[in-house]
Amino acid sequence: MRIGKFFAQSKEEESEEKKEEPKIIQPQVKFYRLSDVVNAEPIVNEVKTGNLVFLNIGKINPYPDRRKRFLTALKLCASESFSTVRMVSEDTVMIIPSTIPIHIRNLGPSNQKERKAGE
Repeated sequence: MRIGKFFAQSKEEESEEKKEEPKIIQPQVKFYRLSDVVNAEPIVNEVKTGNLVFLNIGKINPYPDRRKRFLTALKLCASESFSTVRMVSEDTVMIIPSTIPIHIRNLGPSNQKERKAGE
């Protein structure tokens, strides 16, 4: 009887462990243009809900001061929510929530500096 009771308890413990397994999150991908966004807050709110956001900042590129201020504000807001801000190209910024696995968050353009130097 004791052995049967032990096995019954271990099965209950296993079922409790299975309930606590991490959930796989499938984020939505959102695309924004800078003209859609006045400040960084709406973008960060999208990221806080778990969405992967691509932001086209091509129209602000001719204004380096505005571009720098916007990207600085975006990075500050994103760091508060433990998100990653990554430049995908000269015109596109990717904001990645912390729920995305680290190997995906580390993706970025390869050899971007070498391509610029070769041009």
